[in-house]
Parts: sequence; structure tokens; C-alpha cells
Amino acid sequence: MTHSNSLNKAILLPLAALLLFAILGLATTLFASGDDVVLTPDADAYVISNAPNDNFGTRSNLQAKNGSGIVSYIRFQVDGWDNQTATLRLYALNDSSTGVDIYAVADSSWQETTITAGNAPALGGLIASSGSLTANSWVDIDVTSAVTGNGPVTLALRNTTTTLQRFASREGGSTAPQLILNNTSPQPTETIDDPTLTTSPTPVTPQPTPIPSPTFNPEPTEPGDENGCIRGNACPPNPIDP
Repeated sequence: MTHSNSLNKAILLPLAALLLFAILGLATTLFASGDDVVLTPDADAYVISNAPNDNFGTRSNLQAKNGSGIVSYIRFQVDGWDNQTATLRLYALNDSSTGVDIYAVADSSWQETTITAGNAPALGGLIASSGSLTANSWVDIDVTSAVTGNGPVTLALRNTTTTLQRFASREGGSTAPQLILNNTSPQPTETIDDPTLTTSPTPVTPQPTPIPSPTFNPEPTEPGDENGCIRGNACPPNPIDP
């Protein structure tokens, strides 16, 4: 290897490394996005009004059905709340043309293995409806209004039809319900200098140059007599002289 080749490599390799870091840094700035916070339930169960003393907290599915009074409860421990939007993600196990309704629940003190229709907390207001469901697929539902800060959040699943709806419970593992806190913070943008872009100067309105007013200088007067005669000239006759 010649001395010239060694010198070229010694110069080019550091330059290439710097260029690579610059490109990676630019890509990170241009395409970076905030990470969403994905939470899974710490408890979920369904209750049946026709079986007011029975607990179904360890089942692998959640259910909702009108007529039989089947309602499911899901509780999340929210951590990392920063005024994001909140999305409830459910994995549907069967088709439904009507979808499921999501209700707020103020009381989160219930326990997964002891909740029954006889002691279940009351439902609050309707938050949202999912629309039609497709078997073995995820459905996302906006539940932002139910999340106001960190701490426990309970949501209830209810169906207004007599069609049984089933969803994977937290015992389902990878298909467990999720509460996703969506990051909505604005991302930084990269400012790239472009020599072809110029900023037009702010137009300046010319101001007229003020013209000074002419100064009148009276002709100097020579000292005269009491009648105002000019020295060296004859005075006009005095009209009161005889």
C-alpha cells in the first residue's frame, strides 16, 4: 500500500463516519414520533343479572348481552397521563352488526374474583359505541372523556341487543384489552438552510425631504433723524410744516 493511499483512507474514513452520523441525526429529527403508552388491565370480569351471586372473573373472554343482563367490567391503572387521547382496543371473538357500547364507571374498588351482578358498581354515562364488529379482529374505541389523570379507570361493556358479544379478556394474553394513551405532542421539525431561498426586504416608504421655509432678511436701515430720513438724502417735506 502506498503512502498516498494510506493518507487518503485516513482522511476519507473519518469524513464518511461524520456524514453517516449527520444523516442519521437528520432522519431522527425528521421522522421521530412520540411513543404511545399501552396499558393492559389489572382486572376484568363479566357479570350476569340472572346469576347475581356468581363470579366470572377468571374466564378467558368478556361478554355483553341485553336481555340476560350480561355486562363486562375492565379496570386499568393509568400511569403516564399527559393530556393524551385514550383509545380502548378490544379483540372481538364474534361478528356483530350493532357493536358494543362503552360506559364510564366511577367506582373502581371492585375485585376481579369477587365481583358479581349483586355487588357490581353502577354504570355511568355512555362514552362511545364501537360500530360493527368483525370476528377475530381488533376494534378501537375513543374513550378519552373517561380518562382525566393517573389512577384507576373502570370501563363497562354493554350490548343493547340480544346478540351475545364476546371479547378476549386479559387471560387471553396477546389479545388482552388495551388502553392506549396516544401521544399528541407536536414533533420538532428540522430547519434546512437553502441558499436559493431569500427573504425579501421589507419595503420602505420614502419620506419626503422637508423644504425649509425661506427666511426673509430685511434690508439694513441706516441711522436717520427723528423723522426717519435716510442720512445723506433729502427728507420729504413735513406736511405739518407751514
